[in-house]
Amino acid sequence: MAGLQEPLATDVQLQNPMTLDMAISLARAYERRAQFVQPLRSSCRGILPTPSTTLALPAPIPDPSTGF
Repeated sequence: MAGLQEPLATDVQLQNPMTLDMAISLARAYERRAQFVQPLRSSCRGILPTPSTTLALPAPIPDPSTGF
């Protein structure tokens, strides 16, 4: 794992590979996954709209004496 950079090294270590071949296979699989995940994160915007700078005030409490 010494030649792997973070977070790839941690991902492979967590799987506790028994052989070097297994460690290499895991590292390659994690690298392939990272190729698909990174472009989505950089170009993806949040699904919620950006909050406006104005505050919405609560509706006024009706006056019982006026009936409204």
